[in-house]
Amino acid sequence: MLAACGETMRPAVPHDSVARLTSTAPARPRPTHRPGTTRRWPNARPGERAPLLDPDARRHENVGALTVGLYLYAALDWADATNDPAGLVPISGPHCMTCRSWINARRQLRRQHKTLLGGRITVRTYDLQPNTYDEPGEYVLHATLDQTPIVLRSARGSRRISGRIRGFRALVFLAWRHRRWVVVEVFHDGKD
Repeated sequence: MLAACGETMRPAVPHDSVARLTSTAPARPRPTHRPGTTRRWPNARPGERAPLLDPDARRHENVGALTVGLYLYAALDWADATNDPAGLVPISGPHCMTCRSWINARRQLRRQHKTLLGGRITVRTYDLQPNTYDEPGEYVLHATLDQTPIVLRSARGSRRISGRIRGFRALVFLAWRHRRWVVVEVFHDGKD
């Protein structure tokens, strides 16, 4: 079938036909960034911009769940870079305790005029599977992550919170709610 009106062809991935999506490559959303002025964030790399949620996230298929699951860590990484959790809010389900904890912790930093340095996250491997756990959600993303050391800076000085964390595992439970994928809970063996 040919694409019409400038649409691009994408292979159809039926919801149930692909049980697993796996990769060992570093996971990053597509390189689309918000337009606008470049602002110096306390923990951002030179020229770095906020990640955008890929349009595939709107698909009620495993590809959409995978996109949101990987975006979670891009948004969390950006929240650590900017000390601003705004990217986490739209994908966090209302009952996700871990999401709420991450969001509240970064808001509290701003209220207390503290700055988080380090803590940058890299997804080393990931594997999306249908959810067979007793947790809510249609899919679960198994991810292996690395995180740089974390330092908290305040008016009274800086203190190290944690060292480098390599290879900690996370389970991200994803559900289709109100015509979009949301993170319903996150479990991990690493640090928040």
